[in-house]
Amino acid sequence: MGVEETITLNVWKPAYSIGSTVYVPQKEGAITTKVTGYLVEVRDVGRDQPLGNVQRYLLERMVMFRGQTERDLNNEVLREYLYPSLEEAQAASRFIPVNADILSWLGAIGERKVSEDSTYSHHNSQLGVCCACLSNARDILTYCQKEKGLIVHEKNALVRELRGCGNLTDKHFLGELGDIFIQLEIGVDQVSC
Repeated sequence: MGVEETITLNVWKPAYSIGSTVYVPQKEGAITTKVTGYLVEVRDVGRDQPLGNVQRYLLERMVMFRGQTERDLNNEVLREYLYPSLEEAQAASRFIPVNADILSWLGAIGERKVSEDSTYSHHNSQLGVCCACLSNARDILTYCQKEKGLIVHEKNALVRELRGCGNLTDKHFLGELGDIFIQLEIGVDQVSC
């Protein structure tokens, strides 16, 4: 075990200070909680005073949020999960149901755990494989499949990932994937660069 050392740390101003009331969208409706602390990444340690960057906010209450493809219960959340008003968090909590059978999902996003030669490989899906943004979008859509829909907050994260790809074409808005996008209220105009 090492020797303890006290350091002074400057931190980039966080969006929410400790003690601030924040609102978190949830499938069951928005919840109110308080910021109790931060998880900080230290950067620029070569300076006279190291500089920290808030990575996660510690909350008074545990909240449920989307991990990669599963729901996760935690009190450490990214800034993007926090809203400044209850009204905004309630709007972001609206659940958008998606009704699609397993074959539709396989055609739309494929399956990662099968051979690339398989008809149901994610390489052969309508979403395709081209970049990290599409991989993240596939994670969100896999979560959507398991939950039978998304809350608006998660849908907005999906739109950001799809917009970040830059390689989407009209073909992505046809067939099974197009049907899923329609149910999620995602139009081609939302993801165009």
